[in-house]
Amino acid sequence: MDAFEEKYEIIFEIIMHAGEARSLANDSINYSENYDFKIAEEILEKAKKELVLCHNLQTDLLNNEASGNKNDINIFLIHAQDHFSMASSSIEFAERFKKIYKKISKMEELNEKSTRSM
Repeated sequence: MDAFEEKYEIIFEIIMHAGEARSLANDSINYSENYDFKIAEEILEKAKKELVLCHNLQTDLLNNEASGNKNDINIFLIHAQDHFSMASSSIEFAERFKKIYKKISKMEELNEKSTRSM
């Protein structure tokens, strides 16, 4: 495989892993919304692992550039970076939604207890 093909393979791997990370983050939000926090957390951990794979691939590209090997900026690289950014944001949002839904769940429990005691 030549250098050109290697770069495109890395780019498409970033897109693939980032897409998986984003999808898993959204699944995690769905489980949090249904108060299934254990599964939400397990899925979120998988998403984070996918994002680490993306980060490592991105670091390879950066190290290559720092070594003097120019990376051509093209639509595929921009697309891969976009996917990486969206996956990262999705994971952050999934974390925040999980916390919010946990608070809502506790509030509902407290409300239910206080209603029963009346």
